Amino acid sequence: MKWEYLYGYLVIYYSNYSQTYTHSQPLVETPFGDKPSDTYTITAHVNKPGWLNCSMQVVYMD
Repeated sequence: MKWEYLYGYLVIYYSNYSQTYTHSQPLVETPFGDKPSDTYTITAHVNKPGWLNCSMQVVYMD
């Protein structure tokens, strides 16, 4: 598996498949208040592997 940023998208390559993700930085509501995040949202579903269809999110806590 490898990944790269290409034309503003995160691209993950796995075997003969690839998936692209858009990046955003929304505030995420948590029990400790709104927190910043880096969110990567899939741009289209792929047939397999299914785990490439998951969006990814990192929430930054204090």
